[in-house]
Amino acid sequence: MVEHDRNAANGALVAVFDGLDRLMAFLVRAAEYATIAIAFFITIAMITGVFFRFVLNRSLGWTEETSSLLLAVMMFLVMGIGIHERLHISVGIVVDKLPLLGQRLFDIAIHLVCGVFFLVVAYAGLAVAQSGMAIKLSTVPLSRGVFFLAMPIGGAFAALACLNNIVRILRRWGDPNFQGVE
Repeated sequence: MVEHDRNAANGALVAVFDGLDRLMAFLVRAAEYATIAIAFFITIAMITGVFFRFVLNRSLGWTEETSSLLLAVMMFLVMGIGIHERLHISVGIVVDKLPLLGQRLFDIAIHLVCGVFFLVVAYAGLAVAQSGMAIKLSTVPLSRGVFFLAMPIGGAFAALACLNNIVRILRRWGDPNFQGVE
C-alpha cells in the first residue's frame, strides 16, 4: 500500500513537472512572438519617423516615445527567454573546474539566486506600474503604467524560468551525460 501511494505521488509530481515544462514552452513561444512583433513595430516606427522628419519635414513625436518604452518591454520579455534557453552569462572557467556534483549544485544555486532576484523585480514592478498608471504619455493617449507592466510580467516570467530550470536539473540528476539544462 505504501509503495502504491509513493508511485501515485511520484506520478502526480511527474505530471506537475511535465505541465511546468509545457507551460514554459508556451510562454517562451509567446514571448518570442511578442518580441518579434515589438521589434517589427519599432523598426517601422523608426523608419516612419525618419521619413517624416527628413523627407516631409514634419516630426512625429510618438515614434521615439513609444519605441523607447517598447524597447524596455522587449528587454523584460527576452529576460525570461534567455534564462529558459540558458543564454545568461556564466563563468565557465570556474564552474568547469568543479566536479560534476559541484557543477550541478552551483547551477541550482545560481538559478535560486536569480529566481529570487526576479521575484523582487516582479514585486517592485507592480508598484512601479501602479504609480505609472497616473502618468499619461505626451504623444499617445496611453498610460506609462501600461508599458511598466512589463516589469512584473517579465520578472515573474524569468523567475518561473529559473524554477523550471531547477526542476529540469533535478530531474536529470542521475543522467551521466548531464550537460546542464537543455
